[in-house]
Amino acid sequence: MSDDVKALFRQKLASSQSKSLEALKAAKRAKLQKQARADAQQDAALQRKLAEKQRRDAAARAVQAQAEASRPSVRYVAPPEGRDHSQPAQQPATGRISDAKRARLAKVEKYKRPLTTAASKDSASKQEPAASSRQARDAAPNKGSTAEKGSVPAGFFDDSVQDAKVRKAPLPHETKAAEWAEFEKEIEKEAETTEAIIEADTNQTTIQRTLFELEEQKGVASLRTVLSSHECVSFTTRLHHRYNL
Repeated sequence: MSDDVKALFRQKLASSQSKSLEALKAAKRAKLQKQARADAQQDAALQRKLAEKQRRDAAARAVQAQAEASRPSVRYVAPPEGRDHSQPAQQPATGRISDAKRARLAKVEKYKRPLTTAASKDSASKQEPAASSRQARDAAPNKGSTAEKGSVPAGFFDDSVQDAKVRKAPLPHETKAAEWAEFEKEIEKEAETTEAIIEADTNQTTIQRTLFELEEQKGVASLRTVLSSHECVSFTTRLHHRYNL
């Protein structure tokens, strides 16, 4: 076998091997690009979900703030100084006997007294408890005029802190802190889920790349074997035809 034939054989073998390697590299690049696009789409979907959740939370907070702003506020007007408002003003009871009528009744009783002394004493003893009970009823405070502590509606006071203390409700800063802590927990949970998904995808991609490289190496080895056998057979055939062996 001459040197020219050997050089030609080596050149063809190198050309075929380079073409097969280029084809395998192109297929590998296409597969990696496809996997990268899939990973980018998955990351974009996760980002969209997170943005949608943040948007819904912001909308809920805005609606709550708007509802609180539109709620009618009841202003507390302090009583003027110099008056005791612990007891309500006594109003004339309906059905009370007027002074003129009481005077006429006294005159009638005066004329009847000599005739009915015992009856007048009994009536006087009955009238005294009735008068005392009437005075006690008139002097009793109006229970519905003052609100018990803790029974006022929300927004009764303009000061939110005072309103919360009177209603025995959580203070505004405590409520905001609890809501913010809950929001941070949800964000951390979403981040952990995203990291777990990305880690699983990365592991799967690494395994796929390793398998692809093994298949590539196996294919190159088999291709080399096939090309070597084919080139040897074709070269031997050409020698036989050329030199009529």
